[in-house]
Amino acid sequence: TSNIGTGNYGDVDFNDGAVPAIAVTRTIQGYGESNGGWAFIASPMSRAQTPYHVMGLIATPASHYDLYEFAQDSVGAEWQNFKAHPRILFDSGKGLLYASKETVTLTFLGRLLDPQYGNSVNTLLPYTEGAPLAGYHLVGNPFTEPATIDRSYYVMNEAGTGIVATAVNGSTPIPPCTSVIVQTTAAEVASYQNSVTFTKGTKRGETATSNGSLNIALHQAQGPMIDNAVVSFDEGAELGKFYFGEQNGNIYIPQNGKDYAIVSTEAYGEMPVCFKAHKNGSYTISVNPRNAKLSHLHLIDNLTGNNIDLLQTPSYTFTAKNDDYASRFKLVFSANEDDSENENFAFISNGEILITGKGTVQVIDLLGHTLITEDACRRISTEGLTPGAYVLRLINGENVKTQKIIIK
Repeated sequence: TSNIGTGNYGDVDFNDGAVPAIAVTRTIQGYGESNGGWAFIASPMSRAQTPYHVMGLIATPASHYDLYEFAQDSVGAEWQNFKAHPRILFDSGKGLLYASKETVTLTFLGRLLDPQYGNSVNTLLPYTEGAPLAGYHLVGNPFTEPATIDRSYYVMNEAGTGIVATAVNGSTPIPPCTSVIVQTTAAEVASYQNSVTFTKGTKRGETATSNGSLNIALHQAQGPMIDNAVVSFDEGAELGKFYFGEQNGNIYIPQNGKDYAIVSTEAYGEMPVCFKAHKNGSYTISVNPRNAKLSHLHLIDNLTGNNIDLLQTPSYTFTAKNDDYASRFKLVFSANEDDSENENFAFISNGEILITGKGTVQVIDLLGHTLITEDACRRISTEGLTPGAYVLRLINGENVKTQKIIIK
């Protein structure tokens, strides 16, 4: 940032007593002859401004730039182009989508937020009932320094070709003059929790109470990531799947009839992972546990039957066609066996009881009969066990754990 004194720029009045005018810049890489180069931008100024008052933004000829506003209530035309809708404005807390053929430096001119706002600013998130993209918003960092937010979000990737889902428990700072996509729900509106809070800060990181997450990245061939999904082990990290542009493939997590980019779950169990190829070819899925201590992490390919131990081999390459069914994958995972807060040490997958702890395992029916005893066993077949409830006992010296399990 730089102090440029007082004066007038178009209809922007800088003369308001002791508050000086400020120039804040952001450089946008040109897309040249490629299809990328998109950027989520935002103004850190306190008053609404037209795009004409952002130096460097309007290119000549007009075909060398694009600027869009996102409006969830414009059904079927949620992305509104500035060239067709010239009333679009930059406003505090609001984001816009921008691209320029040539590399440009945008200069935002005006007054910053009043000091009374302190280190945090709230932005209301309206919800349009019945709209296909109800609750989604493109919101901007209102400060001239990095800030974090209190919910999960999408950020534009470095190439400007797609968006990346980021769980709130691992959110990194959002740079100034940058916006992100967030989502609110009808339930949050009903409970007056439909707002997002920007807080000045250099890095949120994962808090001491966070259980971490699994980031599932999708790549095509040896290229950059084209999509991602996240399994979070903390409550309240959910984020619906938002489709941006025409990607060769998408990955998402189905829950209750809806598609999600981020879901919250306990740190053990199974999670379906859907994949849809829009272009035939070779793809790679990689899974990165972030601050999550896992003793078991497997990816099941429902199409080929392949079972990949992701703790040993963190990525899986496969071929796909655009007419393959979407329900292709499943993640099976469990928290580290020395995690004292996780009382569960076993779960069922593909007809087997998978044991994540060490010691002697006993399977006991509800009448108290010990049906199976296995030493240092990691897998027990459920074949021969009638459907119903059983008690598992894990004995490791003087340490004895019990867990109830249901066999269907």
